[in-house]
Amino acid sequence: MDPSLFANIWVGLIATVVVTATTVAVSLAVRRRAPYGGYFSDSDRAAAIFAAVGGLFSVLLALVVFLSVESYNETRSHGDAEADAVVEQFQIAELFPARAQWSIQSKLVCYARSVGDLEWPIMQSGGSSPTVVSWESSIDAEIDSISLSNPRSEAGFRLYLEQTLSRHKERRGRLEGAAGALPVMVWPVLITGALSLIALMISYSDRAERVASQAFQIGLVTAMLAGTLLLINALDHPFSATPGKVTPDKMRSSAALMETKVARSIAAPNLDGVLPCGADGTPLGLTPPIRAFPGGSTMAQIVERGRLTVGVSYGIPLFGEIDPISGNVFGFDNDLVKEIARELGLRPEQIEFVDVPPPERLSALQERRVDMVVEAITITPERRRIVEFSRPYFVAGQSLLVSRSNRSIASLRDLAGKNVCVIATSTGIPVLQAQAPKANLVEAPSPGACLEKLLARAVDAMTTDDVILAGLAAQNDGLVLVGGKFTVEPYGVGIPKGNADMVAFVDDVIDRMIDDGRWGRIYYEYLADIPGLAAVGDARERLGMMRSLSFPGR
Repeated sequence: MDPSLFANIWVGLIATVVVTATTVAVSLAVRRRAPYGGYFSDSDRAAAIFAAVGGLFSVLLALVVFLSVESYNETRSHGDAEADAVVEQFQIAELFPARAQWSIQSKLVCYARSVGDLEWPIMQSGGSSPTVVSWESSIDAEIDSISLSNPRSEAGFRLYLEQTLSRHKERRGRLEGAAGALPVMVWPVLITGALSLIALMISYSDRAERVASQAFQIGLVTAMLAGTLLLINALDHPFSATPGKVTPDKMRSSAALMETKVARSIAAPNLDGVLPCGADGTPLGLTPPIRAFPGGSTMAQIVERGRLTVGVSYGIPLFGEIDPISGNVFGFDNDLVKEIARELGLRPEQIEFVDVPPPERLSALQERRVDMVVEAITITPERRRIVEFSRPYFVAGQSLLVSRSNRSIASLRDLAGKNVCVIATSTGIPVLQAQAPKANLVEAPSPGACLEKLLARAVDAMTTDDVILAGLAAQNDGLVLVGGKFTVEPYGVGIPKGNADMVAFVDDVIDRMIDDGRWGRIYYEYLADIPGLAAVGDARERLGMMRSLSFPGR
């Protein structure tokens, strides 16, 4: 029988009553056959033996009770200290770059949830949860992804490692407490000692003594011994003891605190759509749900094909990049593609990313080489005549990027006679032609190509959308944005003409991403660290206003 069962006060009370009643019944049965004066001819010597055995057993019981109380208190402290360590790690993660911060903090929330809802019930029987172990390993693996680019991150990294060790230590202490602090060999000694005392008491049975008096004595001793053993058992099962069991209240309150902070950071009403786990900390499946679409629709054709082909860029910082080692694509645009694919019921490996140079974005759609283009492409009336667009998923504004040492350019008015790099076929060309007609425009195929010219001093400035320039400036300390925003650039998902059903589908996905926090999560991961860009809440509000407007040709 599971010993933790007797940690419940009601079960223990019933067991005590049963044992006491049985002992009293046995004692009275022995009394009926006992001689007058009892079984011992030398009662003084028998009393001395009883006193010695009783004294030794009392000392043993006192020592075991003391150790059990200490273990119980330590187990409770380990649980509370573990919750504190989780919160400390969560707060220290704010010193890291936004992507690492988000990944660590979201996993810490899942860890806290799984400890409180999955591991705590298992600990009642002395076990542990493999889900908690998986979150623990995943959190520890994030250490390799932390970029120590400044003294702030370096200091935070050291503190983070300290709290990681603390969290591991406190969890081990909690699990050791769940397994029980008393060695198994102690229990046979305690039970044998208790039975020996009861046997000695029964051996004192005397027919000359009144029944009530003898029953009271043996019953009192038995009840006290049984109650003490049950107390030790309850203390040795701190997660089963009722009342007084150790509860995950501290861990759950820590999880709630972290959830509130995470939700506020990405301007989300809740975290249901953004965390990698469910409400109890169970990891969410990587396989997207199967979606059913009308037969013959664009979405149904893509699902039947089993592949979504998307035109993206690998050269737009923060929006479209590729890891040269792993080959993984990342950035705001590429993460948006992954969400659209998931809503189609496709896995990440079923996405075909095609690196499309900016001058070929529209032709790739017209020639139907891709299903869509997600590449920081601005919605304009001219472009809407030849391709479809979703409503905006991001709102940028054109700005200028110059060398930090170049004091001659502070606004559009200063571009007269200056060489300014612009991206071929971009909206920046007509803007500068209208607002800075005396500037010398130098076309390049991509932001990266313009950056090379600027760093080589082949041009005096470059212009494109502020968020792209901010990403370039973040990677190059010698560059700075000037001139503020002088346009409004709403980015939309480009879709081949005639695929109105796909436009409606993508718009619905973006709407839900904005509502459930996924859009805010992507914004926070890639753009929260960039100086001069709006906070998530402000950017979300601005986007909502822009999406409510009617766009030409819509």
